[in-house]
Parts: sequence; structure tokens; C-alpha cells
Amino acid sequence: MTQSEMPLHLFKEQLNNEGDKLARDQDLEEIGHRLIWWYFKNIKNYSIDKINEIFCDGYGDLGIDAIDIDSDKCVHFYQFKNPESIDKPFEGGNIDKVITGLNLIISKRYSEVANEDLRGRIDEIIQIVPTSYLLHLVVSSNTTLGDEAETKLKSFFSGLGGRDYFDWQLENLKWLWDTFYTKHLPTVDEQILFKALTPLNWGTSSCDLTNGY
Repeated sequence: MTQSEMPLHLFKEQLNNEGDKLARDQDLEEIGHRLIWWYFKNIKNYSIDKINEIFCDGYGDLGIDAIDIDSDKCVHFYQFKNPESIDKPFEGGNIDKVITGLNLIISKRYSEVANEDLRGRIDEIIQIVPTSYLLHLVVSSNTTLGDEAETKLKSFFSGLGGRDYFDWQLENLKWLWDTFYTKHLPTVDEQILFKALTPLNWGTSSCDLTNGY
């Protein structure tokens, strides 16, 4: 069995073990923070400084745990859930919370309720002209959003210019598994060249194999 064929429950155990190590190394107190750090370290290959820069989870986060702005000026909103069970569904209340938070951000009514880290990230967004927005719903269980949650998201985003401008994606345990191993499977970066060996000239060899026969 290769790593890419690993059952999901074993990958979940691996993720938890690596999260425990990150918690010790980075003094992470919240269980949910372990998934955030693991994701940005292993999926996005971000440095410690970069993770600290985009991290805004905590009291007053409005359901948004991190905000990243890429080189194309696409704004990425992240919500992370790290349940113990791989079968735990993505609860509809989480969708309600993030939609409420995004509404406050869009209407610029966030300043009195958002925490300091979140306000700082939103202020950065205001300074640029974003090309698009993408909401990442990251959960370490093998779940789907469900019809009700998808309906709420479609209704909310349809009023923001449609999915060409503001989109979302679910990144569940299977997605994390596939993405992690796609990024970390060994690859050959350089072409392998096979050099032809020069044939031996037996007629001029100092050792005559026919001598005595």
C-alpha cells in the first residue's frame, strides 16, 4: 500500500500527530489552530511569518480564521473545522456564521466587532482592488456541505456578482489527502540520460583470454 492509497482514518491520524507536533513547536493552545497551521505549512508551503501574518482566528473573527491575498489580488477567506471524527458533518451554523461575517465586512460594519488581526487584514483588502474572492471551507472530516448549506451560499454569493467574482470551495479530508500527496510525492526534476559504454577492444587487452585454449 502506497501513501496515496492510505485509508482516510490513517491520514486523519497522521494529520493529528503532525498537528500535535506543530502545537508543541508553535505553542498552539486551540485544537482548531493545529489544522490551520498544518494546512498553510503543508498545503500552501508558507513560512511561519507568513502564517502569522494571515492568521486571524479567535474571539471576534466573524467566522473567518485566515485571510490571504495572492499575487493576482484574489482575496482568499478561510474557515477551518478540525473535528475528532472523520464522519462529523460540516454544520450549517458554521455557514451562517461566515456569511454573517462576510456581510459585516462587505458593508464595512466590522470595525467594532472584529478582532485586531481581522481588522488589519480587512484594511489591507480595502487598499487594493481585488480581482475576485474565494471562500475556503476546510474541514478534517470526510463530509459534504449538504443542500441547505449550498443553497445559503448560492443565495449569498449571487448578490455579490455571481460565482465568477465570488466563489467558494469545500476542502474536506479527502481533498486534503489528495492535495497533500500530490504535492509531496517524489518527482524526478531532471531528465535521466543513459550513456553508452565504450566496448572493450579484446584484441589489444593485456589479458589474452584465448591463451592456452
